[in-house]
Amino acid sequence: MELRRPKTVLFSNTMRTHTLFLPVVLLLSFVLNSAAQTVAPTKSEISGCNVDLARLAVAQRADESGTVSDTEERVNILTRVADFEWRYDKQAAHDHLAEAYKVAAARFHEKGFENENDQGIAIPKPDLRFRVIEAITKKDTAWAKKLIDEILAEYEKDAEDKTDDRDKARELSATLSIAISTIKSDPALSWYLFRRVMAGRLDSHWLFTLYEVAASDPRFADQLYSELLTRYRSEKPRRFLFLSAYPFASNRIVGIDKFQFGSSVPATLGPNPALQTRFLTTLMQNFSAFVVDPTNLTAPAEPHRLGEPAYVVSALNELQPIVAERFPSLLPQFTELSTIANSTLNDNLRQSMDDKNEREAGFRSSFETRIKELEQADEEGKLTDEMIVSVATWGLDSLSEDQMKRLLPWIEKIDDKDAKEATTNFFWFMRTKRAVRDDQLDDAEAFAAKVKRIDFRIVVLFELAEARTKVINSSAAALGILSDAAKQVRSAPDSVPKARVLLGLASKYEKINHAAAIDALSDAVNVINHLQGTEVLQTTIRQMIKTRRSLFYYSVEVPYYGLEETFKIVGKNDLDLTIANATTLTNKYLRTLAVIGAAQSCVDNKKPSKKKPQKR
Repeated sequence: MELRRPKTVLFSNTMRTHTLFLPVVLLLSFVLNSAAQTVAPTKSEISGCNVDLARLAVAQRADESGTVSDTEERVNILTRVADFEWRYDKQAAHDHLAEAYKVAAARFHEKGFENENDQGIAIPKPDLRFRVIEAITKKDTAWAKKLIDEILAEYEKDAEDKTDDRDKARELSATLSIAISTIKSDPALSWYLFRRVMAGRLDSHWLFTLYEVAASDPRFADQLYSELLTRYRSEKPRRFLFLSAYPFASNRIVGIDKFQFGSSVPATLGPNPALQTRFLTTLMQNFSAFVVDPTNLTAPAEPHRLGEPAYVVSALNELQPIVAERFPSLLPQFTELSTIANSTLNDNLRQSMDDKNEREAGFRSSFETRIKELEQADEEGKLTDEMIVSVATWGLDSLSEDQMKRLLPWIEKIDDKDAKEATTNFFWFMRTKRAVRDDQLDDAEAFAAKVKRIDFRIVVLFELAEARTKVINSSAAALGILSDAAKQVRSAPDSVPKARVLLGLASKYEKINHAAAIDALSDAVNVINHLQGTEVLQTTIRQMIKTRRSLFYYSVEVPYYGLEETFKIVGKNDLDLTIANATTLTNKYLRTLAVIGAAQSCVDNKKPSKKKPQKR
């Protein structure tokens, strides 16, 4: 396969509106081509990398940002240009970041928090202020802390008055996200931000945060958990239970709300007996103080929640078998507390708990129980699509191969054609991922062929290819898998999934075959230029399973689909063709990201020139 220029004509769609960009690219092309004709390139120069020209190309993207009407795009352009330019001109980079934050803050004050609609689901849009701050944290910690403190101070003024649950803690979640991202690069900043958020009430964001931290640094996560236990030891029982999952490495919290709050758990994280002991003793102290105060028992419940005694009783009932088995020394005190707590429940609250447990019975049932329920409903003529889809989509990744085989005939019984197709797609997708995880690669390849949605199929084909490359002398097999995927993708109509998959192919190919990577990148550019907007930047594939009475919704995170990262990966070996592809993107924002990605590959990999020693 030959290296090739993009199929679209260079500047054909941008020549009139972007005249400032033309001389730079022509100059870049001239310099690169001239150098290729007159000088045999060394290994470090094969890509055609020239730092000054790369900087000039990026600088023009900053100048062009003023003509971008979309606020998010403009902010992202300025922050990315600043990140690129920081090593060369800190003042210019600082000015770009200041301008980006000014634009982001003005947008927030005008619009507040924003959402976008995805198949009927409201998806929160990012707070652009924090996107800029995240970029600033990499360059100027003091400035980042100042901006976050200002935002949180404003948040704390009216935190109690917020009525929309989705917006109540967005600032806190964004702050925690930055804290997580700086654990390795700036742990002092991480601790500052974590403790800054601890100034507020305990809420569900800590459940997710602990596991995200553990994925990066387990020791840091353990220390953070210990500090959270101390800080919130007197919190109300419902909120205190957000700390119940971590010491057990459980994907769900303890208590009556366990099916409202769950999180994925890092595969490397296991139960921690020492933290379990601390949690249980702190919980008993918390609950003991709660049940002896009569005012707690009659206090109104938080909106949309049960009364606090329900959380005390449900947690104690769930934990008692664990205490009896693993912590017998705590059992007498625990049993006494449980007896007292159960006596505090009034009839209304007890009935509310029973009703909630009944509604969630399916979630609490084992796979075997749920299959028996399907069998019984089928015999009685009461089987519904909703019942089957619920079983087929709940906990599928934890099923054994035998259980998955037993589930498939039930999926075939779904009446609604679209629901059956979507559920079948999800089933084979998850079964393929399971086979890859279990190193059953031949089975995985066969299963992947049954995933009908092409974007989902490519995801698992990518995972399969990665697994193949980990085996000695398996690159040819991986290349074959990618080539097969590429044939399927190129034959499909232009679409956002097709563009994302081609970017993914380019990234994957780069590890195996550079010529194929350039080929896929060129195809991706052509597809993107036929699309509307910037959806190609999304790295999540979503699917909705809609039955007559219910809606099931799931999403899949997809690696290597980032536009900028793909151009950076491919540009490491060939800046000339990569940046040529980047400059043919017609969307200004996408073009900026692609140019920066390609340029970044140049400056990151350019070896510093060796100065000749001066003669004495």
